[in-house]
This record gives sequence, C-alpha cells and structure tokens, in this order.
Amino acid sequence: MRHRKYAHPTQVRLFTSQEQVINEMFRDKQYCLEKGYYSTSDLIRNSLNEKLKDYEMHTFRKSVS
Repeated sequence: MRHRKYAHPTQVRLFTSQEQVINEMFRDKQYCLEKGYYSTSDLIRNSLNEKLKDYEMHTFRKSVS
C-alpha cells in the first residue's frame, strides 16, 4: 500500500443525525466494502473530492466560454 501525504488535519463538526447514520452505515460491512469506505475520513474525502471536481469543471467551462 502506498503512503499518502495529507495536509494538516481539518476538524469537521457533524450533526448528531449525520453521525448516527454514518455509524449505522459502517455497521453494514458489505456496503462499505463495495463503496470503498474504510473509515469516516474516506467517506468525507470522497464526498469532498466530488464537490471539488464539480467546482473545477465549473471554472474550466467558465474560462473557455
């Protein structure tokens, strides 16, 4: 497994309901393995990456129009 370099840790405050659903989701091992979620950090990073890619596409489209 390759070693990844991460930036400084960023704290995320979750709503209680979000934390409850995340805990429930991680109890479903099969679902998490299918999705590649091995920790809450993986889940948050993947979700954040989707939003960042969306923003990059937005700025790219804006620059070429």
